Amino acid sequence: MDLDTQLVPSMSGKFTKPRQLHNTHWGYICPAETPEGQDCGLMKNLALMSYVSVSIPSDILKTGIWQNINETPFDNIVKSIKVFVNGTLTCITDRPLDLIKSIWEIKGNSLLADIGIVNDILVN
Repeated sequence: MDLDTQLVPSMSGKFTKPRQLHNTHWGYICPAETPEGQDCGLMKNLALMSYVSVSIPSDILKTGIWQNINETPFDNIVKSIKVFVNGTLTCITDRPLDLIKSIWEIKGNSLLADIGIVNDILVN
């Protein structure tokens, strides 16, 4: 799979920044697979270590969450944890440990193997 990073002015310029790999590209972008000549460094290929997944079926996750976690009263929204699934606010809880246990059970049963848990301190 190629990732084409076209520049707006033209590809004839000597811009070096788009041709370089960033540290965060490790494991995702192949540092050796690039075309020769003018396009060198502008066409990037996924590395063998990269894994592409589609969005998870959130219905399974929502039912698991709603069975174990009750809704938070409106007064406690500021102090509570917001739960986003595929970028959508799914629920609000004041019991994050129960939420984590529920998600681990779903992941452990191999219903959703690609799920991850992230605590965003700025949002929560």
